[in-house]
Amino acid sequence: MEQPALEQSALEQSALEQPPLGSAAPLGSSDHLVLRRYGVALETLEAHAEQPSEDVILQALTARDAVQAALDKAPADPTIRAEIYRLDQRLRQQSGAIARHLDLATWRDSLNPPASAWWWKFPKPPDPRDRLDWLWDALTVTTLAASFSLVMDISSKFLTGGTDLLGSFIIVGQSVLTLLTGKTALTQAGQEATERSLERLGVPSPYHHEAKLGLSTGLLLLLLGLHANLPRIASLYAAWGNDNQAQGEMTRAEENLRRSLALNPDNPQTRYDLGTVYEDGQNPEKAIAQYRLALQGGLPQASIPLSRLYILDGQYDMAASVLMQGEQTASAGATPEGTGALLSSDFTYSYHKNLGWIAFRQSRLDEAAAHLQAAIQLDPQRAAAHCLLAQVWTAQGKPAVAEWQACANTADRTIPEENTWYTQAQSALQRRGS
Repeated sequence: MEQPALEQSALEQSALEQPPLGSAAPLGSSDHLVLRRYGVALETLEAHAEQPSEDVILQALTARDAVQAALDKAPADPTIRAEIYRLDQRLRQQSGAIARHLDLATWRDSLNPPASAWWWKFPKPPDPRDRLDWLWDALTVTTLAASFSLVMDISSKFLTGGTDLLGSFIIVGQSVLTLLTGKTALTQAGQEATERSLERLGVPSPYHHEAKLGLSTGLLLLLLGLHANLPRIASLYAAWGNDNQAQGEMTRAEENLRRSLALNPDNPQTRYDLGTVYEDGQNPEKAIAQYRLALQGGLPQASIPLSRLYILDGQYDMAASVLMQGEQTASAGATPEGTGALLSSDFTYSYHKNLGWIAFRQSRLDEAAAHLQAAIQLDPQRAAAHCLLAQVWTAQGKPAVAEWQACANTADRTIPEENTWYTQAQSALQRRGS
């Protein structure tokens, strides 16, 4: 409790000894009041060097102002100048404490001291908490570079598939956030604005660099989260594409499925769905390309429509090859999650039906009949195997009325080959009736 009292006593003594404002006397001896006041103020400042108050600091600085004013009015002898030099050295030794505990810039703006008043310009010493600022700044630049890279990658994916309202919103939103964050960290104006904002938020100055790193890291985490959720957004586009296809909107279905693949190109189910859109649109070349990618991605069901298109194109060996690949994939359990049961009855029916079709086209009639009968046992209500078996038995000279009748009764005439087989069945039944 004695230290504040000592400080107050020293300040009062200094104030009593201070000459009236603007009436500094010439310096003629070492015990001049102005010089004594400067010395007393320095002693008080040194006594409270660890935590000096603003009043103590201001007493020392204004005492130095008074010394300078006296020097400006009359020259001092060498002895007095030597004493001033020693006192100034003591003042300089307290420069760190002065700059830490007094906002010199604000006081300079208020008092407007002359440019030669060096004691009002002590630089603020570096805060120990700022020793790692170089590291925080380097990490900020690194995270921003990673963020810019992610923005480019995400934007390119949305642009590749063709932009829509959702894609445009995501592209613009992430780009604006990244540019704003980069501006706050990398430009002078942005840094100053950020400093002001952090001060208003009550963030201490030594932690401003860490706060900027926090902003850039938050942006990076946001973009990483968006990038990790691209497959979910792709699933949304795929669902929209499937709905469009069900409603007969083939152009929109293709657009949404292509957007889905741009975001998640490794999804075989979406490849398969896009293949069906191309097939419905009478574009077998593009359909084949998508079915092949779906099959290579581990979706055995793609081998069924792919082999059908190869059969219709007369590429029987290629058709048989992809069927075998599909069967091996299904047997090995390599189907992606959610693509159906391994070797389902539907897959097995179509597998035998298409192998029988291939064998029939290659005149291997007994083999064709065996595959087609296996397919009929799995699903006797479907027309294709009946129609093909009727043709095989007719070629073998065997009675085929029952198969022709089943073909005529169950054929789906929206499927081109089944419509052709229906016509053949009608002709064969008419000849039988006549």
